[in-house]
Amino acid sequence: MDELIKKKLQTIILKSERSLRIADGLINQGDYDVACSRAYYCAFYIMEGLLITKGLEFSKHSSVMGAFNKYFIHSGEFPKDLSKKVNNLFGQRQIADYDFEEIITEEMALEDIEIARTILDDGKKYLLDNGFM
Repeated sequence: MDELIKKKLQTIILKSERSLRIADGLINQGDYDVACSRAYYCAFYIMEGLLITKGLEFSKHSSVMGAFNKYFIHSGEFPKDLSKKVNNLFGQRQIADYDFEEIITEEMALEDIEIARTILDDGKKYLLDNGFM
């Protein structure tokens, strides 16, 4: 495997892990909207990393999510129910970052963090099992 790709994946994993740590810390401070946003980015970064293993890179969030569904969920690499969870993460991140009427509750943020943690853990396992780490 190309060393440049391996290094990029390592950087992506670190960024994803950092976003998750920040999300966890923000829960304790009561910043549920920002925690939700960081949880989404944790998942988003690792999905980008996984797509790099297929030679794919995208600039739009919707393209990353669509390609992740196609290449990792529909292929059976990740569970089918993850598609809905990723869409929920994205929707709640939109609320957290741009909506001034709806609020993100602690329960919503905690659920988002667990989904992100699962995607990160499963993504790292995939990368390890397939020789990318």
